[in-house]
Amino acid sequence: MLAIQLLGGFKVTLDGEPIPGLTRPRGKSLLAYLLLHHATPQDRSHLAYTFWPETSDRQARTNLRRELHQLRQASPLFATLIQSNGQSVQWQMPADGTLDVREFTRQVDAATQNTDPATRKAHYQAAIDLYQGDLLPGLYDEWLLPLREELRQTFIRALETFAALLAS
Repeated sequence: MLAIQLLGGFKVTLDGEPIPGLTRPRGKSLLAYLLLHHATPQDRSHLAYTFWPETSDRQARTNLRRELHQLRQASPLFATLIQSNGQSVQWQMPADGTLDVREFTRQVDAATQNTDPATRKAHYQAAIDLYQGDLLPGLYDEWLLPLREELRQTFIRALETFAALLAS
């Protein structure tokens, strides 16, 4: 099973074993972007501009190709899960794969949509347990900062609501 942690740090494991080779900050950032947007194919031009806005379009697209190649080289699994063509790139999450950010938001959503106090507490507790810290600490790409803050605020609201449920 593939397990991906982006909250509180960057960790990718396959059947409990860390996948080596993910040391470059740009590669981590690109992989995280693809993971967080896995439901939608990402336009190559958009990715190139997002990650290399200070370079020419041609150089940015070359940089994108290089980073994608290095990610695929990091693991045979990545080579199969990173789908791309001339226009787009997409991460294909395996059915048994887990992404802590996705599970965190799923638990918070389940808690807010439920009316049973015990069930709400259980979902909030699960969400709080998943939140191991800010999204990708140590990375400061512009695309990441608003999402990091949004998740932090969601976590704070979850804590406040959970505390209120415990007090009632």
